[in-house]
Amino acid sequence: MHGIRIGCRKGLSFIPLLFVTISLFSQQPIEEIRLLPIGSVVTTSGTITSGPEYGQLRYLQDDHAGIAAYGVLLASFLPGDSINITGVISKYRGELQLSPVLSVEFIAGGRQIKTLPLDNLEDSSHPEFESRKVIFSCVGIASCEPTLSEG
Repeated sequence: MHGIRIGCRKGLSFIPLLFVTISLFSQQPIEEIRLLPIGSVVTTSGTITSGPEYGQLRYLQDDHAGIAAYGVLLASFLPGDSINITGVISKYRGELQLSPVLSVEFIAGGRQIKTLPLDNLEDSSHPEFESRKVIFSCVGIASCEPTLSEG
């Protein structure tokens, strides 16, 4: 009897290790999950680039791509937080996102957010820039006051 209990304990202690190992190896880069069909359940990691200004929506990116994620589990995360996230690939108003978010794990805070410089405003419509933080150099906004005063 005593030997059976020891065997069970060893077997049960193996299960969490197996789960962690599967989770680590099942993570995919954002660039790869963006190519998967809608409805796929995926796990990835990235750095949050947006905060509570968008409610439950957060943008995250890794070194090569970005994606939006929407869910109540994201409400406490801030820009610079590094996370592991599992969710379902979906589209909202033409934008690829993870929603619903099934789980989120905080890794670290205060990470530097990599920005991409763009010189041409038209380049921002390329899919490789979707959901990523970009900086436009030499951009100005013309006033629209005459149009607004006309109604």
